[in-house]
Amino acid sequence: QSNQIKLIISDTWKSLELATTHLNEKKIPIICLAHGNDILTNEPKKLERIKRTLNNCTSIIANSRFTLNLIKKLSLNNNNLGYIYPGAEDLREINVDKFIDLDGKPLLLTLARLEKRKGHFQIIKLIKELIKYFPNLKYIIAGDGPEKTKLKKLVDDYKLSSNIFFVGSVNLSQKKFLFENADLMIMPTIDESVNRSIEGFGITYLEAAFFSVPSIASNIGGTPEAVLHEKTGIIIDDFDALYDHTIELLNNKSKLEFLGKNAQIRAINEFKWENVINHYYKLFKSMQ
Repeated sequence: QSNQIKLIISDTWKSLELATTHLNEKKIPIICLAHGNDILTNEPKKLERIKRTLNNCTSIIANSRFTLNLIKKLSLNNNNLGYIYPGAEDLREINVDKFIDLDGKPLLLTLARLEKRKGHFQIIKLIKELIKYFPNLKYIIAGDGPEKTKLKKLVDDYKLSSNIFFVGSVNLSQKKFLFENADLMIMPTIDESVNRSIEGFGITYLEAAFFSVPSIASNIGGTPEAVLHEKTGIIIDDFDALYDHTIELLNNKSKLEFLGKNAQIRAINEFKWENVINHYYKLFKSMQ
């Protein structure tokens, strides 16, 4: 076996910053992955560090067209740019953990870190209106994060504790249980790019898609690439449209099923890891 290093793949420019000069001297090819938030900055000095590191890479691969456009706006000298969508884990064959009681219908789900850009506050306000028509509706908030206390207070203020449930961080078997029972994945994100926070793609939408669960997402960041409007879910342009689209889907079971089945087909065909790895393998071969 050879101990020769033929290629370096880095998860982000940060992992490469101190190494690119040495690797360039050794003529070792470098692939740097980019996700979105990692290249957002308002600091001129940090921007120069990002550009210097990326310019020293052989190839830069973004996780979406959106992230690729962010990179192009950096005006790099390095033009060897591209994008490969990330894979998503297909949880359908793993053991399930029925860790909570899910007796309400319809069941809406948001599975995300509890931070401002994920849109939980707007969804809670939506639930307040939806229960007028769907009194047995259950909304599951899975995940943890800095906004948890504020979100719980809003639920209490709206007297929605019998409809909205916080289940905290979930493992893969618990995720499967949620996806198996959810009617709709709802996560319309907010543009927080000024605070260096934006959705570069959105793997959770695809994890739900394996279970034929369509999503409602927003026209922010890379999410319109993870959820295809009127094909695998709904993309809203602003939160004023959230209520109308949600009501329509909950009342139109055939459309809900149509979007869910399309989402599943796309997830299986395009986002299983073995398919995504083939894209990377072709890239690696082209660099030899």
